[in-house]
Amino acid sequence: MTQSQSLSQLPHRHRWQAIVLASLAAFLLTACVSTPLQQAERAAQIKQADTLVQVPLSTPFDEDAARRAMEPGPAEIRGVVYHRVTRHGRYAGQDVYLSVAPVQPLARVKVTLYPDTEHLREYLQGVQNNRRARARSRLAQNTEYVPHPRFTAYGDTVTTDEHGRFSFQGRKPGRYLIAVVPQDIRSTGTEAVPSGTAVVTNGWYAQQVHTYQNRNFQVVTPVTYEEFVDVKPGQRTVEVEARMRHIR
Repeated sequence: MTQSQSLSQLPHRHRWQAIVLASLAAFLLTACVSTPLQQAERAAQIKQADTLVQVPLSTPFDEDAARRAMEPGPAEIRGVVYHRVTRHGRYAGQDVYLSVAPVQPLARVKVTLYPDTEHLREYLQGVQNNRRARARSRLAQNTEYVPHPRFTAYGDTVTTDEHGRFSFQGRKPGRYLIAVVPQDIRSTGTEAVPSGTAVVTNGWYAQQVHTYQNRNFQVVTPVTYEEFVDVKPGQRTVEVEARMRHIR
């Protein structure tokens, strides 16, 4: 009986499991028997992929539209920048179900308000595409999309106070992007790690059990925040809860 015949006679679910296991075995075998030249070539490919390539945006920057969007108005955009650390400090900026983590405000961080433009949207899409491609493949080229030099001239930047609060006053109706400078969250905690085994006896009964000891750890997690906000006609105040999150 050939391999294809034996696979075809398996139940559908087991057939797919066998195919996956066979593919994994073939991949591991290929990785183990790669030659030194192949390993060197892959290392060179990875180094090339990690080298940052800058690409200018193709969408023209409409400076007049950006200027008009940032003209003064009657509204205020106010909010707070914060993050949450869950799992005893192991995960910062991540959502963990059935776990209520305390709010940690971020003081003295810069928050920038940008007018919504097609140029800005292309930039954000490029950043997202690069992140996804790099997550899918180790050989995906690391690409930085470069906006027009005058793009940042129409951003309004403020700094949060000691409670993480910020405010953009005098804004007209329209759509804006709020972006917080990426931060590295340093969190600490204690975790139980295996330390060996021990024999526990209870009369005539003996059992070998694993033993643990507490170990302190420190985790550095990059977090970021970017979100669009709308100021509607007649609206005087827009409140924003800018939660910094870890993006893989």
